[in-house]
Amino acid sequence: MKLDYLFPLKSFYSFLCLLLIISFVCPSAQASIPSSLATVQEEYISNFSHNKKEVIIIQDLHTSTQVQENISDVIRYYVNEQNVQAVAYEGNEGIVEVEKLFWFSDIQLKKEVAGSLLKKLRLSGPEYARVVNKKPFELLGIENHQLYQKNIQQFRKALYLRQDAKNRILSLRKQLLRSLAEVATPDGKKLHRMMENFHNQRLKLTDYLLSLMGWFEGGDASLSDLPHVKLLLDWIEENRVIDADLLIQEYEELLKDLKIDKRAFQLESNEGMQSKAFWSYFEALQNEVKQNYPYLNHWVSYQIKIQKMRSWDLFEELELLENRVTKKVMKRKELKVVHALKYLDQIKRIVSLKATRADWDSYLKNKNVFQESYFNKIINKVLGSKQKSSHYDVALEDLLKAAAEFYLVAQERDEVITHNLFSVLKRHNRVVLVVGGFHTEGLVRQLKKQKISYSVLSPHYKGQDLKAEKRYFDSMMNLDWDHQKDTISLFSAAFN
Repeated sequence: MKLDYLFPLKSFYSFLCLLLIISFVCPSAQASIPSSLATVQEEYISNFSHNKKEVIIIQDLHTSTQVQENISDVIRYYVNEQNVQAVAYEGNEGIVEVEKLFWFSDIQLKKEVAGSLLKKLRLSGPEYARVVNKKPFELLGIENHQLYQKNIQQFRKALYLRQDAKNRILSLRKQLLRSLAEVATPDGKKLHRMMENFHNQRLKLTDYLLSLMGWFEGGDASLSDLPHVKLLLDWIEENRVIDADLLIQEYEELLKDLKIDKRAFQLESNEGMQSKAFWSYFEALQNEVKQNYPYLNHWVSYQIKIQKMRSWDLFEELELLENRVTKKVMKRKELKVVHALKYLDQIKRIVSLKATRADWDSYLKNKNVFQESYFNKIINKVLGSKQKSSHYDVALEDLLKAAAEFYLVAQERDEVITHNLFSVLKRHNRVVLVVGGFHTEGLVRQLKKQKISYSVLSPHYKGQDLKAEKRYFDSMMNLDWDHQKDTISLFSAAFN
């Protein structure tokens, strides 16, 4: 029997930087987000009884119209179904009364105008939700005007130089790949091709992990310091050997014995088993009840274990495993070229203004290798006279510097966003916060430090929208930060 619908953790995709979507299961309202809207990437439930504050972080992808639409849907769910009264977002400051610009009473016309602006990325998901949602909520910009404006100017400068930087990176990459072809062993080529497929999202996480483990003969890979990787491997094995018919049978018996309506878990038929609401409900049952459904009990316990993993921790461990495999399979020269390609990919994401926090941290720790001389030295050692000589007016590190200045201020904005968020939490117990993935890790660290419960949600995202990305970058190059646009210009933007 096909098991695909039973196991939601089967694919790997990225927003802001290659994250496995996993979540911590608990009986809170945070975990009840319908799976059709978003995936819970991480949750932290404070055990500090006096702190009833919660923050629902929605990770933003500014260049995607689809993500903005989904962010709007998630916000409207929390406002209408969970009674959240405050939504904060980056890119603006103070109370944002965008709905007043849509003063006309015709609801359909309002939706059409706002929807057209959303598709052009002239309205964000939070702003669109405020305009079209019948139930009002407080929409708050969580930035500092001057600091955000400074970051915009740096964004424009980096964007202006981006194509030159990408051309330089492409040239270096071609020469590094030529170098790799010169020194790579057959196994090394196979391993590098597999790594490239995974990091370019052409290979599922589970398949990639099993392939990495396949390079260790006789199980000689020690996983004692990689608990998340080990748990995921155990989970994959459990899914492989599970008897789906027996599992479904026990699930149906449970619903019948306890007189539970399948609709209570928001999903119909057998798909209810993968509802976090169901896992939470089952986990809370008394042990003597759960013992009557041993197969289901075992399966749910594994689902909960896997959902407790933090995605960042898992991918840190995965990188350690990659390093062990490459050291085992590749020769010294080969390793140097592969490491250089990895650093070059990080530079590409930084200059493309799509860096993850991990990319930025790597840059801060390894500035000596984020220079053209580092790559040329490796290429020269391998290719020698075969190297194609090129001359450029501006060095790669100077092109990188413009993007680095943007990210330095973006890091400063973390402190402002966190400070303003805590101010909002003084007035509201529950807040939805919409920010880009780059800011998320610093925010959750501060929230956990203050023992404030949070969840991190990823809106569903099918893939890169190049047209929407171009519209976003074009708008950023011509952006007037003052949000209070007049109604005439709004209509003009919507229908032109």
